[in-house]
Amino acid sequence: MASKVSQTRLIFVYVTTPNERIALEIAKTAINEKLGACANILPEMKSVYEWQGNLCEESETLLIIRRRLHYNELDKKVLELHPHECPCIVALPIQDGHSKFLSWIEKQTS
Repeated sequence: MASKVSQTRLIFVYVTTPNERIALEIAKTAINEKLGACANILPEMKSVYEWQGNLCEESETLLIIRRRLHYNELDKKVLELHPHECPCIVALPIQDGHSKFLSWIEKQTS
């Protein structure tokens, strides 16, 4: 069971990128700069959305980064490295999980 501190202080940061190369660049930078504890890259997902009045269908790569709650520095870094004008960057709270893993995330991003 996770500790109460970890339950309220950790997040997944969900980022869509145009390709695996950019996702990997963002992931490595985030980990090297202690802005994330670890990252998952899931290539070749299909996104459908409306942008500037046009229906778009794109192949994208999903990047999921785990870190402590406040992600302003990570958000700034992703925006620096991301080529899109309005990239998808959202934070989702981690409600529970394996306590040793959650503690490790906390330690890696302190």
